[in-house]
Amino acid sequence: MATRTNLLAGSLIIVVAAIASVPAADISPERAEQFQALLKALENAPEPATVAAAYARANTIDSKSPALHRAYTRRMLQFGLPQIAYYGARALVEIDPSDGLAWGVVGYVEGRRGDLPRAFSATVRALTDQQDNPGILNNAGQLAAWFDSLPSTPEVSAEARRALANRRETLMKTRAFATAYERMKRAYQGLDEQMGQLDDRANAAREALGKLRREALDLDLQLRTINDEIDARNEVVDDLRRELLYTYVYRRGRVTRRPYRYYRRSEIRDMIARERQELDALKEAAVMLRRRGEVVLSELRRRRGDIEALGTRRDEMAEGLDRSFRWDPPAVDGVITPRRKNFPLGPVKLVDIPADPKREAADRLKLAKLYLENRMYEKALSILDEILREYDQTPAAQQARKMLDAMRNAAVQEEALPGQ
Repeated sequence: MATRTNLLAGSLIIVVAAIASVPAADISPERAEQFQALLKALENAPEPATVAAAYARANTIDSKSPALHRAYTRRMLQFGLPQIAYYGARALVEIDPSDGLAWGVVGYVEGRRGDLPRAFSATVRALTDQQDNPGILNNAGQLAAWFDSLPSTPEVSAEARRALANRRETLMKTRAFATAYERMKRAYQGLDEQMGQLDDRANAAREALGKLRREALDLDLQLRTINDEIDARNEVVDDLRRELLYTYVYRRGRVTRRPYRYYRRSEIRDMIARERQELDALKEAAVMLRRRGEVVLSELRRRRGDIEALGTRRDEMAEGLDRSFRWDPPAVDGVITPRRKNFPLGPVKLVDIPADPKREAADRLKLAKLYLENRMYEKALSILDEILREYDQTPAAQQARKMLDAMRNAAVQEEALPGQ
C-alpha cells in the first residue's frame, strides 16, 4: 500500500509542477470586462468605501493598470481623502512617473509628515504637467521659500533643484505660488529675527552663568580655608584647656638655642580668650560666606532655568514655523476638496460584475492542487470532477483532465505491482 501511495503522489506532483510552470496568459476578455465594470463603478462610486472595495477587487485583475490607480487617486481626492489617495498615487508613480497629479499627492503627504526634502522633490516633479493646479502651486511656493531660507542647501536631488530653477520665473507669475512663497518667506524672516533675539538673551545668560560659577568656586575655596583655620584654632584651644586643667604652667614652643618659655595660668586663660575671639570672627565670616553662597547658587539655578526656558521657546518657535506651512491637497479639475480627518465609514455597495467561468475554474483548480500537495486525494478528485462537469470548455478543465489521467495511470501501475 505504501508503494501505491508513493507512486500516486509522485505522479501527481510531477503533473502539478508541470502545470505550474506554464506562463500566465493575458487577461481574458471576461476578466477585462470585469475590470472595466469595476473601473466604472470606482469612478462613479457615491462614497469612499465603495471606491476602496472596487479598487481592491480591480487590483486582483490588473494591478499594473495606470487607469485604475489614476481613477482611484482622483476619486479619493474628490472625497477629501488625500491621505488615502496616497497609496494609489505611490503605485501610479512607479508605473507612470510622468503623472503630475500622483506626484502632487506624494508631495502633499510627505510634506504633512514633515519630510520636506521628499516633499520638495515630489512637488517639483508634479509641476511637469500640473503647472495650473492651485494646490500643487501652493505647496511648491512654500517649499521654494523653505529651500531659499535655510542657511545651508537642503539635501534634495540636483534634478529637483534644476527643475525649480528653470521654472521659477514662470511660477512667480502665478498667484498661488507667489502668495505661498511670500508668506513662508516672511515667516522665515520673522523666525530669524526672533531666533536672533533669543540667542542674544541666551548668550547673555550663559555669560552671567559663567561669572556666577566662578564666584561660587571662589566662595567655596574661601569657606574651605576658613573651616581649616577654625579646625586648627579649635585644636589650639583644646590643648590650652588641657594644660590649664593639669599643670600650673604652660611650656609652649621653642626657638633655636633658646629654652622653652613657661606661661602662667592667667596667661593661658588670656590666650584661650583670644583664640575664642578669633574663632568667633572666623565663624561669622563663614556664616556670611554661606549666605552669599546660597544667593549665588539660587541665582545659578535661576540662570539655568532661564537658559532652558529660552531653549524651549526656541523649539516652540520652530514648531510654530512648521504650523505655518499650509498644505493643500492637489486639485481635481481645478477644485480643491478640503481634507477630511477621518475615513467616513458607510455602507459598501459592491458592483455586479459579469461572471468569468475561466477564472472560477482556475480558482477551483488551485484548490485541488492544494489538496493534492497535502495528500488529501478524495477531496482533490471531487473538485477535479466538478471542474470537468461545470467548466468543461475552460483551460483549467484541460489541466484537470491531465491530472485525472495521471491518477488513473498511477492506479493501473499499482494494480500491476506483484504481491498485491
